[in-house]
Amino acid sequence: MTDFRDELSALANIFEKPFAMKAMIMNQNIPELAEQFDKALFIHIRRDPIFNIQSALEARKRQYGDINTWYSFKIKEYPELKNLDPLESVVGQIDAINRSVEHGIANLPDHKKLVVQYEDFCQRPEFYYNEITRRLVKQSGVDGVPDYSGEAEFSSTNRWRLEEYSQADAERVYQEIKLWGNSIDQNCVR
Repeated sequence: MTDFRDELSALANIFEKPFAMKAMIMNQNIPELAEQFDKALFIHIRRDPIFNIQSALEARKRQYGDINTWYSFKIKEYPELKNLDPLESVVGQIDAINRSVEHGIANLPDHKKLVVQYEDFCQRPEFYYNEITRRLVKQSGVDGVPDYSGEAEFSSTNRWRLEEYSQADAERVYQEIKLWGNSIDQNCVR
């Protein structure tokens, strides 16, 4: 992990700017990652999980031509999820990732985390840009931050588009797997 930290620090130093990345590969290692960086800001963008599920199924189709092939990093739960029905597999994947990220950032100090609801971000991107830059300035002394010059708002893509499954199917399976995931969490705590 220290080699990873050193490489990221080198990139930030070369450009003399904060370094941002989508840390999908690190979703299940947030506490360990947080220990490596004193001035990290973890931004968790939460989205309605039903539309995350749709997005992952669409990514499978886009990348592989069908919804049966696993897409994205192989998480710890991959062996249990890989041979399930595609909807069940993706629901389990999204639920496991969300639970892992939520647990990973739960104990971080407030100045190291920002939780953003995707739908709210779409409506108020300037607000979140300003919040992120305010935190970076306070935490790292970053200066010369440009004013926001992006879109006033973005269109949310939260509309059901899949033909293979209905939104009701996704909601039903999500509730079933969420209950299963909660029982696993409770058993692990005991």
